[in-house]
Amino acid sequence: MNKEEIKQYIEWVQGKGSVYGLDTIRELLKRLGNPQDQLSIVHIAGTNGKGSILAMLDSIFKQAGYRSGRYISPTIFTYLERFQINGSYMKEETLVTLMSEVAFHAKEMEQEGFAHPTLFEIETAVAFLWFLQEQVDVVLLETGLGGRMDSTNVISKPLCTLFASISRDHMALLGDTIEEIAMEKAGIIKKGCPVIAYPNKKEVQQILEKKAQEEQSPYVFIKKEDSKSEHHSIHGQVFSYKQYDQIELSLLGEHQIYNASVVLEAVEVLAKTYPKLTETAVRKGLKNVKWKGRFEIVKQSPIWIRDGAHNEDAALKLKGALEEYFQISSGFTKRKIFYIIGVLADKEYEKIVSIMAPLADVIVTICTKNNQRALPSKDLARVARKYADTVIDAKNMSNAVELVKELARKEDVVVIFGSLSFLGEVEIA
Repeated sequence: MNKEEIKQYIEWVQGKGSVYGLDTIRELLKRLGNPQDQLSIVHIAGTNGKGSILAMLDSIFKQAGYRSGRYISPTIFTYLERFQINGSYMKEETLVTLMSEVAFHAKEMEQEGFAHPTLFEIETAVAFLWFLQEQVDVVLLETGLGGRMDSTNVISKPLCTLFASISRDHMALLGDTIEEIAMEKAGIIKKGCPVIAYPNKKEVQQILEKKAQEEQSPYVFIKKEDSKSEHHSIHGQVFSYKQYDQIELSLLGEHQIYNASVVLEAVEVLAKTYPKLTETAVRKGLKNVKWKGRFEIVKQSPIWIRDGAHNEDAALKLKGALEEYFQISSGFTKRKIFYIIGVLADKEYEKIVSIMAPLADVIVTICTKNNQRALPSKDLARVARKYADTVIDAKNMSNAVELVKELARKEDVVVIFGSLSFLGEVEIA
């Protein structure tokens, strides 16, 4: 296939149904020679923070001189963003070659009576093939949805298993309660493989602990009291964790300190395999890590922030960060706070709005373009008016940005948040 045919193929596969489970991806990978079994992998699940944790690890591995491959979703700026080695995206011609190979086997499977692989299964196979072809030193692999039945859960023995913050999301597939969701995510724990987890709620920790014990896997659960914030500003923060004193971290928000603590514990495990993961590499990696779309300050005077807060837990973290960095709730600021919000219709958008609205002076709603799952901006505006006095339906991102540029003063703060899928549309001259 050529570039245009690959694009058409992706669209065609997206329109097909899917069968929940691992049988299809296992069959596909078997036909490709099981590339995942020839890779060294760090596996992570969670609702929020997976990408931040892997971005930190990726930065540390790069500082140490290793080649690390990352497979991530969703992406913000380009389709190829999901396949990375040391921060560089896969080349388009490489995608054409590898996806053509995977598509051949997928078609063969369908002809033989198997279910056709989903797009995520095809992309997962492409990622494994590329990382093997490039002989990366380590693969940083995040689940796409859940854990137990996620396509990435075909790996048999990861170097370690990490858990980010776990909360309610994708309830239609994972379960209505936090316990059900945690059990699905705990499904990536493998026998004897070390487990490290973010300081989740007690009921989540209990489920992870039980599963780790069943699999005879050593485990470390981060304790908030072990992670101490020393200093923070919109330019970065400094924290200490156990034997690590005065660690500089470029990512903002208290939750990133806990994410970084997961990373520090992971380094303790991984250093046995990768001896160049020294404290110097750790410090440089955390100081220089970049992760777009996560409380990312993209412009000053006024301050423009973009964040992928698209569920309740992420909204709470975003609200906390705004209060922390701008003293919004203290009454000591004269800043006005503007929101530009766009969400998907299958998210708990009213809960997100109800959490965030009390801090806002003006809420501007938009609809993500070219996305059938996007909630119409007028519907989001109608919900926002329950919780805020000044709500403007701008229809789309370009209208919203121009409107807010006219209204915001240099001392104000503009926060663009909601679905990660629209953050790439943000252009602020």
